[in-house]
Amino acid sequence: MAVTACGLRTGVIQVASASDDRIYRIDTEIWAPGTEVRWPGDRVGVRVYYAVDKLAADYGIAETRVQEPAQMRLGQLENDLVVLLPTGELQSEHVIDFASAHEAFHLAAQYYGARIRTDKLVDMPVVSDKDAVSAFWEEIESQASGALAGPGEIDCGRIRSAFDALDEVDKVHVLHRAFWEWPAEFYARVRAFGYGTGGAYPEARAMIRGDNRVYTSGSTAMLYVHQRSADRSWQWEIASGRNAIDVFMRAGGCADIEGEGISVRVKRIDFFDPPRR
Repeated sequence: MAVTACGLRTGVIQVASASDDRIYRIDTEIWAPGTEVRWPGDRVGVRVYYAVDKLAADYGIAETRVQEPAQMRLGQLENDLVVLLPTGELQSEHVIDFASAHEAFHLAAQYYGARIRTDKLVDMPVVSDKDAVSAFWEEIESQASGALAGPGEIDCGRIRSAFDALDEVDKVHVLHRAFWEWPAEFYARVRAFGYGTGGAYPEARAMIRGDNRVYTSGSTAMLYVHQRSADRSWQWEIASGRNAIDVFMRAGGCADIEGEGISVRVKRIDFFDPPRR
């Protein structure tokens, strides 16, 4: 699959205009467990929409039903996997494509293609100490970045200390966020920008509003795991329900932070009532 001059892989987008919908498939060259996605219908791929009126017209539903609440939506409509992605704050086609791939991964590769820990199917707790949580993500990113550029070792004790410094609510929060966001961000990053650690990815991520540290730290941690692994068995570990934090820790020779948990397969995600990540 070729890589264009702007860094985006070709061959996965069927419609070029951001005003229309695009079909996103899971590139199994990047994410091997993508072969296990249980597509609900004959169409293989996630249909990503950028306009409420277009989506409503295609599925014969009222626009007001789609717009309430006014936020990104994902789930199953008829026999399609569908994402509605508001693009008003996304500043370029690069970023729109990157964000679309990220959300398509959540829906297809995670909800419809993996086992999900039951404690990750509930609402994520609100952060109680933003500075401590940010310090944890910063420690992960610093360790992973340094290991990628250097001898490949991470300091298990420092990461564990940063985690132990969190209160119980924030420990649940970071484990929840890493479980969902790290694999999706790794996939979207590699798909759009390749396996390098240059400036194109952080520049694009910085164009998306909000605290991006959970995403940049997670994708860097997953690049480290990729570099340390002889094969892609680590991806199958994540697809079986293991937290990406533990996969990262194991790659560095460290003990698990979260450990085993009960996981299930999700049969259907309704577009009008998706679970909250």
